[in-house]
Amino acid sequence: MDSCSDDICQATDEGLAHFHRVRRTVGQGLLRTIQQSSLRDNSPSVFAPCPVHQVLQKLVHNCHQSYSLFTQDDAAYGIAWKDLVNRSDGTNNSAVEFTYTSAPGLLAPLHSGHVGLYAAGGYTSTLKGPVDEMLAKVDWLRDNQWINNVTRAIFVEFTVFNPNTGLFAFVTALFEMPGIGGLLPSFHIESADFLKFLNASLSPGQIFLQVVVWSTVEIIFYPIHERAT
Repeated sequence: MDSCSDDICQATDEGLAHFHRVRRTVGQGLLRTIQQSSLRDNSPSVFAPCPVHQVLQKLVHNCHQSYSLFTQDDAAYGIAWKDLVNRSDGTNNSAVEFTYTSAPGLLAPLHSGHVGLYAAGGYTSTLKGPVDEMLAKVDWLRDNQWINNVTRAIFVEFTVFNPNTGLFAFVTALFEMPGIGGLLPSFHIESADFLKFLNASLSPGQIFLQVVVWSTVEIIFYPIHERAT
């Protein structure tokens, strides 16, 4: 097949670029990990393996346990999962990404995945600002092993708006990392048309409140619907 002419290619590129630009992220993205506490020994920076049957110990030296709601880690750690050190000046060697955030702080219920039911809390990191800043944050998380062999689930949550359709989309991507290995992705995308309920007299703050209320309702009732089905 012959390649397209310069004029057609340029027009196509411009059209695709415009199509990409009209999609806008609302607010900030959220990364959340679920960690397995039972795999850690007395030193948080060292991971204790689960027991291997003696018949197979010559072939397999260690293994990784599966996730359980009752063994989810909720402790505070220093950066790179090191022991937390509280200094005399009131500071410590931790960061928000290595401090557990409880469910009320996240406004999130239990979430059902392919291989487990995951608690609402976790270790979180927000993605906001210019692209280069977000990429720098991701590099920092990787360098400090924020995701490691005791991570059992990774949540990526964000909201986007497309003015062409007038729709808001609430996206939750779940990547499960079971003890047997592998990565199991699943996605939940819920769209809503708020604009048909709005009129010119509403302020941007009222529109934002509509989005927040809908997000809260979706977060609360979607897991109930999932468990019922």
